[in-house]
Amino acid sequence: MDKKIIKLSLVIVVITSFIYCSPVKTTMTGGSYDIIADTFSFISSPQGSAGGDFFLTDTGGEFFATTTASGDYQLMAGFQSATRDQLSLTLDNASLSLGQLSLSAVSTDSITATVSASDSGYTLSITEDGDLRSGANTINDVADGTVTAGSEEYGIKTSGIDGLLSNDTAISGTINVASSLTSASNIDTTVQFSASISTNSIQGSYSHQVSFTLVENP
Repeated sequence: MDKKIIKLSLVIVVITSFIYCSPVKTTMTGGSYDIIADTFSFISSPQGSAGGDFFLTDTGGEFFATTTASGDYQLMAGFQSATRDQLSLTLDNASLSLGQLSLSAVSTDSITATVSASDSGYTLSITEDGDLRSGANTINDVADGTVTAGSEEYGIKTSGIDGLLSNDTAISGTINVASSLTSASNIDTTVQFSASISTNSIQGSYSHQVSFTLVENP
């Protein structure tokens, strides 16, 4: 029997959605400064807060920028420094090639996504523009969790501390590939693309586009 060979390629398109879910507040700007977490408040009557060995008397407004400490507390009055929300996504490659596929092996290639996000964490997802295809012919999505040589299957899985896909998974709709509920600083998630063919697979050059979207958690 002749060895069946199918050439497949993947084109990766990156889409990043920078959606910040910070509390509503006003940012004050003037010349060379930005105050991104400004507040201005008043109270209608004297109030106080007690706890342990201290009693804190409330004040109306934040007119004096000073720090007062005593015992086990510290009061930082006035405008304080704050970190602006951050969200970034980089990929180590913009295109992948699975090369020539044969009946005896699974072809793989991978891309690493590096994410940084603020305290609320992030979700990284992937979508596709359609099945892996050559004209009207397509490669079947994996359905059993493992892309296997000799079967026509295509899917992805992830590795890394924030990765969500331990088994080969079909790209159907929007698939979350990584997430975190806390801040992230240059966290890598590797997404592995795998494909295999069967004796019924039709020869051709197969491709499709996938998009990565990064969103800050609310």
